[in-house]
Amino acid sequence: VRASISGVFGNFGNACTIGFASGTREDVAENVTDEETTFDENIFNLNVYPNPFSQQANLFIQATINDKAQVQIFDMMGNLVWDRQVNTNENIALGNEFANGNYFINVFNQNGQHTSFRIVKAN
Repeated sequence: VRASISGVFGNFGNACTIGFASGTREDVAENVTDEETTFDENIFNLNVYPNPFSQQANLFIQATINDKAQVQIFDMMGNLVWDRQVNTNENIALGNEFANGNYFINVFNQNGQHTSFRIVKAN
């Protein structure tokens, strides 16, 4: 898990729970009315487990609706090693053919949303 707060990314670590304190923040106006507040209800999350893995990992792309997503996996040299269009909200097995090392997963949905993740294949 890696959190991003105000555009600053933390270090990768174990899964954790993140809470939000009520009140105002420096960059949020204090007099916001309900009419001005909008919420994006589109869920687009990526989960890969176990990580690190030794044989195979499971990729799960959680989305509000069942849709297609483009998954690209790159090795540390920037070589594209896996490129597939997959269904969201389904488990996808991957990594059997990968050599030991670090990989970056980029996922794009059809709405233009993008998410990334780092995985490690180890003995």
